[in-house]
Amino acid sequence: MIVDAFAVAGGYPARPVKIGHADLGAAMAKNGVDRALTMSMRAIQVDAVAGNDHLMSLASADARILPVAVVDPRAVTRLDLTIERAVAGNAAALAFHMTAIPCPVGSLLFSRGLERANSSGKPLIFVCNERGQLTQIAEKTASVGCPRVLLAGVSYHHLGELLMLLEEFDHLYVETSWQVSPGAVELLAAAGPTRLLYGSMAPLRPMRPALNMAVDADIAPQEKADVLGRNALRFLDLEIDAEEPPPPLPEVAGLPSLPAIDLHCHIGTMPEQPSTCFGADQMQREYERFNIEYGVVSATSAYKDDLDAGNAEMLAAVESHSRLRGSVVANPHHWDDSLRWLDLAVEHPDIFHVTVNPSSTYEPFHSPLWLKLFAEIARRRLPVFYNTPSQDTFRRSPEATTKGHILKVRAAPADELAMFRQLDREMPELPIVIGHGFGLDGLELAAGSRNIHLELCTTYPEQNVYRSALDAVGAERVVFGTDLDLISPAFVLGSLWEAELSAAEERLVLRDNALRLLGQS
Repeated sequence: MIVDAFAVAGGYPARPVKIGHADLGAAMAKNGVDRALTMSMRAIQVDAVAGNDHLMSLASADARILPVAVVDPRAVTRLDLTIERAVAGNAAALAFHMTAIPCPVGSLLFSRGLERANSSGKPLIFVCNERGQLTQIAEKTASVGCPRVLLAGVSYHHLGELLMLLEEFDHLYVETSWQVSPGAVELLAAAGPTRLLYGSMAPLRPMRPALNMAVDADIAPQEKADVLGRNALRFLDLEIDAEEPPPPLPEVAGLPSLPAIDLHCHIGTMPEQPSTCFGADQMQREYERFNIEYGVVSATSAYKDDLDAGNAEMLAAVESHSRLRGSVVANPHHWDDSLRWLDLAVEHPDIFHVTVNPSSTYEPFHSPLWLKLFAEIARRRLPVFYNTPSQDTFRRSPEATTKGHILKVRAAPADELAMFRQLDREMPELPIVIGHGFGLDGLELAAGSRNIHLELCTTYPEQNVYRSALDAVGAERVVFGTDLDLISPAFVLGSLWEAELSAAEERLVLRDNALRLLGQS
């Protein structure tokens, strides 16, 4: 049995995605998921009592749904009512959604809500993602004797803290929806083999990326079966179901049927991030496992520290590893070094594109330095990989997650989009790949341009991100990238699998578009 420990159902006004009960059921059926611990988006975004009641009504007619009742500790006059109705409605667990319903752990509001929720006898779930908050919740719940607490929606940025918490507190459980780095599931399983649960945050996020990560984990079959379902049943105190013999384990979905080309990878992306993939040797191993012919790699140190030393590090890795090709980093503030490396890129047979990382320059997008740099790249007929970190905090408040909207989404500010439209007008021959894709803004930008392509890997994939891009801009303008060594190819391929590519689309996206852009066809 596969149990998704972190799912939602309802509506989401920030994006045109379908996340109702029927959509969750369809995702479960497509991915072979039998049951899902599910929260109501109405309870999270509008009203806990009404949302919980609606969800539990749905669950009464659908045994696949294990309803999780949301508790809002701020609603002090309705707190007891919320919990009483959840218990009466057979809620499987109670949840504090700390990102959408913020409540400081040190406040009396939180303490009172925790006391009431714990007295219900239900296991507790905390959706949380602030620095230090995880440890505070662990300590607070331990001090009041909570027997079972699940930390959900925790970013990969906090993987190190999760590992320590699993070792320190035996009442804590962790789900995997945001754990995207190579080896993350193995590391968590080693720290708490009976307390790690597969979760996806579907259908807000596609279900398969996180499922691929659990399936791909290098752990014993028995432990994998536990992660995929039986640990969740034990968390819910359903021991009889948990002891049933496990069915055959699923396999990683979306493996390329032809050698793929990864246009987006880095050496030394996040050295503080626990992982089993650090450096060129491990990247080579990952590419061999996932049928990726080569990745075009830049050095993070080239745009975060020393451009010249970082590019030299990249070149040394490329020249000693058969599945790596090079990307030189260029920076308008380091003009002479950038030009020298651009000239080398023209001559070197294994350097295939130029990486521009705007967040490390702090240069305004209306600055003439950008056009000057892109003109030099275009003059040398080199393709550009534009590595954007942009999130949709430009068109709405950065505090949106505290006001109910709970999913990060990609976008771009108006002046950045204007820069690319000017580039398309003045340098239409310059091939540009937008790393991570710019979300909905990227679809509009690429559809209205002549030579802008979208690369769509992300740690927080939107629903149907690849199919939306294929439909909006055509298969010839979408390319494949993983962001290795940060993101595992298993995670990205799971998102790509959701698009149900035709054979022709797969060949274009995974290989032929890259060969054309890189001048290798």
